[in-house]
Amino acid sequence: MNGLFEDVKTNTFEIKDMYTAAYLKAKGFKLIRSDKKGAQVYFYFNDSSAAHEAVRKLFRDNETVVALDFINAVKNIKSIIHNI
Repeated sequence: MNGLFEDVKTNTFEIKDMYTAAYLKAKGFKLIRSDKKGAQVYFYFNDSSAAHEAVRKLFRDNETVVALDFINAVKNIKSIIHNI
């Protein structure tokens, strides 16, 4: 690589659960792309320790998110799923 472009395949965090993806989006993590593999849609975020920690906190019921941000993120993720 020449340093101008980053290979997003090697630096991504893959999520297949729509609500987890919406949660990360609502928390401000950037959705890089989405791909459909068979019947499943995968969402890709920048791979970072912060994203992994956010998911760990979510599943430990130790994290919160603004409700309106989450609702909007769910709508956005559903739109992606239906248009992919």
